Amino acid sequence: MATAERDRLAHYVAAGLVERPDRWDVSFADGCVTQLRVDFALTIVIDASVEIRIESSFVLREGDRETSFVAGDWRAFGPLLALHQQDVTGIELAKDGSLSVRLRDGAQLEVPPGEQFEPFTVTLPGTPPVLIVSTPGGGLAIF
Repeated sequence: MATAERDRLAHYVAAGLVERPDRWDVSFADGCVTQLRVDFALTIVIDASVEIRIESSFVLREGDRETSFVAGDWRAFGPLLALHQQDVTGIELAKDGSLSVRLRDGAQLEVPPGEQFEPFTVTLPGTPPVLIVSTPGGGLAIF
């Protein structure tokens, strides 16, 4: 393995990113949703260091209940306020460009891949920060 590739992977690992055959995982010991921001998207901040920005439609699954949301329809985001101060157990970034955020209470927020736009970005702490972008047509780009 070349030095540049080894350094890149070490940087990802330091940011908490673990590669699996079909996805990248981010695990949390005690991750907590500390901020929710709404503009033309929904931004979820975890422990003031991880930022998830969702710019497309997504689903919140809670037990047998499934609620769909459309990015930009901020009037419908009211139920999402319940995510504030929720514990996050992990983030799964599938290599097909989808996202899953798992909460300790069993709820799961899911974002499918997008065909024409970038449905989400995830920023992880680091120097420099690690930026993960779901690319149009599916897939992930990691910077």
